[in-house]
Amino acid sequence: MSGPATTITIEEAIDRLGFGRTQRRLLAVCGVTWAVDAAEIFFISFALPGFAQEFGIGDEAAGLIVTATFVGMLAGAWFWGAISDRIGRRIASRSPSPSSPSSDWPRPSLRIRCGSAYCAR
Repeated sequence: MSGPATTITIEEAIDRLGFGRTQRRLLAVCGVTWAVDAAEIFFISFALPGFAQEFGIGDEAAGLIVTATFVGMLAGAWFWGAISDRIGRRIASRSPSPSSPSSDWPRPSLRIRCGSAYCAR
């Protein structure tokens, strides 16, 4: 038998591994993913005035559409996070999303559904 096992803290293990190619790649992937995730909010803020003018949407309705997007993202993060933890992220991301548009749904509910599906991916 070998000698007694030594235990090290997580910080010591990370220090021993160092910051190599894998960590740089992971940092790049996470950074790009975070930037793409933030892009929807960025695009909505720039596109909404043009959409509101083009479709004759008032300030209250435009605000409701943006709010619905965030409500959908919140609900989607909770729902899809729990589903992904239960069945796995790969399976959950390939499942049918609730973002299929339907002509009988009002606009805010579509944005909630799209926001929910956005968090699933």
